[in-house]
Amino acid sequence: MTATQSLKIYEILSVHSKNNEDAKSIVQSIEKVIDEKVEEKTIVFEKIVTKYIENLRQEMYKTFSTKQDLSEAKVDIIKWMVAMWIAQMAAIIFMILKK
Repeated sequence: MTATQSLKIYEILSVHSKNNEDAKSIVQSIEKVIDEKVEEKTIVFEKIVTKYIENLRQEMYKTFSTKQDLSEAKVDIIKWMVAMWIAQMAAIIFMILKK
């Protein structure tokens, strides 16, 4: 609750009440209740955001490649390159020997 809102409530209560201390006490009670509600909503919001971020992180790990995936792919590519190189060399040697 803002200071302006608290002041307006205090002014309304002080007009209708004979004791300014009672009006001040009521305004403080209202502020306390509102602050507690805001804190509760903030906690709930933080839990929702945390859960959403965790779900997003899990989806990212499912969608995007990790370092381990990339290193495994690199090893596979190197194996295929070596195998193709050996096959080409064997074909060239076979062609030379056949002449």
